[in-house]
Amino acid sequence: MPATKLTGLIAGFAITLTWSSWIMATRLGLKTDIGVYDLLALRFIVACLVLVPALWYLGTWKGLSVRRYLILAVLGGLPQNILTYEAVERSPVALVSVFMYGTTPVVTAVISYLFLRKKIRVEQALGSAVIFGGILLMVADQSGIAFDLTVWSGNAMAILAIASFAAFIIYAERWQVSIGQSLTACTVLNGLFFLPLWILFSDTSLLAEYKISELLFQGALQGLVPGLFAMLITTYAARTIGASAVSLFYAMIPVCAATLAVPFLGEGMTQSQMIGVGIATLGIVMASTDRKRWIKLRWAKTQGTL
Repeated sequence: MPATKLTGLIAGFAITLTWSSWIMATRLGLKTDIGVYDLLALRFIVACLVLVPALWYLGTWKGLSVRRYLILAVLGGLPQNILTYEAVERSPVALVSVFMYGTTPVVTAVISYLFLRKKIRVEQALGSAVIFGGILLMVADQSGIAFDLTVWSGNAMAILAIASFAAFIIYAERWQVSIGQSLTACTVLNGLFFLPLWILFSDTSLLAEYKISELLFQGALQGLVPGLFAMLITTYAARTIGASAVSLFYAMIPVCAATLAVPFLGEGMTQSQMIGVGIATLGIVMASTDRKRWIKLRWAKTQGTL
């Protein structure tokens, strides 16, 4: 196996572990006294301290109009961030991870159809049905969760967050947005907007009540993982093993996140829930796979043209 393929696979597994750990650690932080907006502040403070000098020096933020920057900043920035954090706070890890990552290919397909008139593939439709079946099985034996408005409002927020991010991805692809421009729109512009408001209207003195170790951990986690590290390894993996393979590593996130939540958060799963997560994961794989493209790639390889 070529070194690039091997390192690409390692990056793929790192994607799964990174996002699974992020969901688990974020929910752990939100279950303490740290609020959603304090976590967002830590995220933007750390990320901006790292990114502003780097982006300014490299100049990779240039080349995009103000209008496009504003659209990308709204779709991939603060509104989407707030919805994501609220979803993680309200819903158990196993459930919210399925809604966040399980519905991504489905929501992206629907938005692409509505705005770009791209046809929804058969695999996407079948995968959506399988994902829905897995979710039903996950909540079927827990009437408390099944009718908990807080939990389901969190699940709804997860879908809205994914819809916003899917729209961001569609526009980013359409406008050929670079990583530097993406980081500028999602992190820097939103940080410059949010942090002054947070200082003015939040009780920032509450940060002094948190443990320094907790603030440092959450600051590094929130500031570096979602906006920088995950984007870099995802880009590297996509270039070395392909976007289709990367989507499969994203499909493994619900299983990995649900597994980590058992020892670290005490969020145990029943047998039905474990089966439900497995079925939903299968649906994610189905919805993320482009069957025709895969067949073409296999044919090209057998003919020695790839």
